[in-house]
Amino acid sequence: MLGRELKGRYQIIATLRTGGFGQTYIAEDTHRPGKPKCVVKHLMPATHNPQFMDLARRLFNTEAEILEKLGRHEQIPQLLAYFEDNQEFYLVQEFIDGHPLSEEMLPGKPLPETVVMAILEDVLPILTFVHSYGVIHRDIKPNNIMRRKPDNRLVLIDFGAVKKVRTQLVSEGQAVSSPLTVAIGTGGYIAPEQALGHPRLNSDIYSLGMTAIEALTGISPRELPVDFNTGDVLWRDRATVNHRLAAVLDKMVCKSCTQRHQSAVEVLEALKTVSGFPPAVGPGVKPTATSDRFYSEAQLKLSPELLAKLEALLGEAIGPMARLILKQSLLQASTASDLIERLSDRVPAKQQDKFRQSAQTLMASFKTQPQTSTSADTLTVNPAPVSAPPSQIDPNFVRRCEQELSNFIGPMAGFVCQRTLKQNSGITPTQLVETLAAQIPNPQQAMEFRRRLRV
Repeated sequence: MLGRELKGRYQIIATLRTGGFGQTYIAEDTHRPGKPKCVVKHLMPATHNPQFMDLARRLFNTEAEILEKLGRHEQIPQLLAYFEDNQEFYLVQEFIDGHPLSEEMLPGKPLPETVVMAILEDVLPILTFVHSYGVIHRDIKPNNIMRRKPDNRLVLIDFGAVKKVRTQLVSEGQAVSSPLTVAIGTGGYIAPEQALGHPRLNSDIYSLGMTAIEALTGISPRELPVDFNTGDVLWRDRATVNHRLAAVLDKMVCKSCTQRHQSAVEVLEALKTVSGFPPAVGPGVKPTATSDRFYSEAQLKLSPELLAKLEALLGEAIGPMARLILKQSLLQASTASDLIERLSDRVPAKQQDKFRQSAQTLMASFKTQPQTSTSADTLTVNPAPVSAPPSQIDPNFVRRCEQELSNFIGPMAGFVCQRTLKQNSGITPTQLVETLAAQIPNPQQAMEFRRRLRV
């Protein structure tokens, strides 16, 4: 297959994966400038019986139409083409330049709670969109969540919809249509009802919950014990985690699908209660204070009144996801103009200009108001951002800190380090090391981090 050019356009350059449902390749689109990469999924029917092929063709076209709709979300690969060639089926999708979340979730290396929260809050809105079409992903796991390199956003890939299998049996010259249910999913992440061939929308919530638990514990879901009375996973004593977050995750992975969260929106609402509560104490770990990371870590400190008005304005355009999108954008924005652009990008294209103008007017109205409080929650937005005094720490030492921290918390290390420097302009090397060490959940690993950067 390597080197073959499909439809005179998609030239296969590498094999990505091989499975029971077909093969996946990386190809180059020779009809576009620069020959950008794309992903080709090759689906091979079990038989070429004419009646079977008619059924397979209808199913393939239906699933392609679904992927076409789902690909409109910015965190789902776009469907670029689908076609039949020599009685075999092909899907061509957008290539995601990045790495799977599994590369950030190393065995024995739990991720900080803030990172896990960010994962949940990035993936749950995607599920909200997917489920709004009545589609179940069926195979959510770290390998199917990509960290996109250009913007660090998470992208959901490899939808189980294209893996549905139907077969047609032919007996004594008479065609008997017989749907064959296949339990699509991966052991450890798959919900109990899905393993029995009866997936529901909240089966995806179970899988995402198990992914989050793996991130918090550094332990594969297959290796976690189960309560013999309830069938629920036992994991809390293996993680240092906010009690409220633990409760949300427990409900996400409840064995009974009727007792589980029923929608991704419901989980997002539950996550609003998490911030501000002390973490549970894991083995050998001392409790540390927590705070609402969205506002305490944001570079922009907007007043509650301005936040409420921005959320209401955004809500008119995108609905109930406005609060979450605003919080995520605050974490990433460095100036008021940057925040407006980030929010505008999340608004439907036809409404972007109107939203941008309204947001700029809203921000401008707060520029002229006198500052009445010195609280960290209040900001007078200036026409041009005022940069904090530059850090006096040697840039080479900062790079060392980022490299060493990445050994313990993964690719978020650079973001955490730079954020710490921006928020603490006069910080010393010793203070920087101590602040970064506090982001490492395992105390022994935090001590090793300090040792390596002894100053």
